[in-house]
Amino acid sequence: DFFIYRLTYLFFNNFYRYCNSAGLCLIHFHFNWKRVGVFIVKNDEDRNRVFYEDDNRELLVEQFIEGKEITVSVLENKSLAVTELKPNTDFYDYTAKYTNGATTHILPADIPEKAYQTAMEYALKIHQLLKCNTVSRSDFRYNTKDGVVFLEINTNPGMTPLSLVPEQAKYVGISYEELCKKLVENATCRKIK
Repeated sequence: DFFIYRLTYLFFNNFYRYCNSAGLCLIHFHFNWKRVGVFIVKNDEDRNRVFYEDDNRELLVEQFIEGKEITVSVLENKSLAVTELKPNTDFYDYTAKYTNGATTHILPADIPEKAYQTAMEYALKIHQLLKCNTVSRSDFRYNTKDGVVFLEINTNPGMTPLSLVPEQAKYVGISYEELCKKLVENATCRKIK
């Protein structure tokens, strides 16, 4: 469930109705893959800190899902593994993603086997439904109340030393060189429309 609104006073006075029962919301730019400018709103004090210089910027307000941040890579129509991401801060934001040592990657994720398999199945189904080519990475939240909750898919995931696709590929026995070869070979076979 998500809603796109323009940043207005009306928005600020009414956004709590789109939050979960604890009043938790996540507010960020629409199409914000880097997680820059994200606000977690738990109370009025948090709400008052939400500020964007561009009053006409489209924002996404979504219910905040408590739980473990997990991710699954799909390579050539096969889910690789589930990694749990434990940032040293409250939220897995831009700094936590791109700073060495700011997040612990737990591979395989420390979640129940049924949840692990569900995340693997969801990632593959989403990859196939969206007709993704070669590789994608899907992000989820897991908690015992809601189970595995899909957040987003990345159809062009990173390949840096901190990136999750190369890490999961290595975990299942695919070297970085082999991974790059698969990406290049599949890219050259793609039909241009």
